[in-house]
Amino acid sequence: MDFAILLFGNFKDPYDFVGLIGELATVLNVKDEKINLVVLNDADLELAYKVISEGSVVFERDVEKRVDFEVRVLKSYLNFKPVLDQKHHPAIWMPHASNNLKTITIQPKLTKRTT
Repeated sequence: MDFAILLFGNFKDPYDFVGLIGELATVLNVKDEKINLVVLNDADLELAYKVISEGSVVFERDVEKRVDFEVRVLKSYLNFKPVLDQKHHPAIWMPHASNNLKTITIQPKLTKRTT
């Protein structure tokens, strides 16, 4: 089960994170190993975007702080999206004459700007 939390401070004790996983497991009546907990403050941009765009808010203490975080993530993601798209550009697979697979990577053409 996947959960994400947004902190407005730090855990007082490193074991608080582990304790929270244990509490979630107890409440949900599952083993600790079934709980996947991510601290959004520490998540990379793609994961944070995925959580806020596909996830559901289960509990919040401060809607304004959550919305501020979501706006920052969305702005950053949209600004950085062209780089992410380039990073995830799929390779095209084509069968070779000898029935082996060959990878072809397509690079976008760069055009020279004139000013």
